[in-house]
Amino acid sequence: MVSCSESIGCPLTPGQFEALADEIATLAARVDVAEHALLTRLRLFGSCEAWGPLGFLSCATNKWVMGALFTGKKIGGRRPPAR
Repeated sequence: MVSCSESIGCPLTPGQFEALADEIATLAARVDVAEHALLTRLRLFGSCEAWGPLGFLSCATNKWVMGALFTGKKIGGRRPPAR
């Protein structure tokens, strides 16, 4: 087990340090799940050519996904979820 070094002034007890490590692992797993869900939906969106009615020539060459994800731009009357 790794413990905080007093020389760097870590304010965590060994139990808190272990709990923090567990939280980090849990959050990392959630990020993986969310990334998989996003990519799965993008694949479906692209395979259905759902970008066409929005005025784009392809899903791969347009910037609407990046705009929607990072600027909050409305797509199809809906805003992307808050980050």
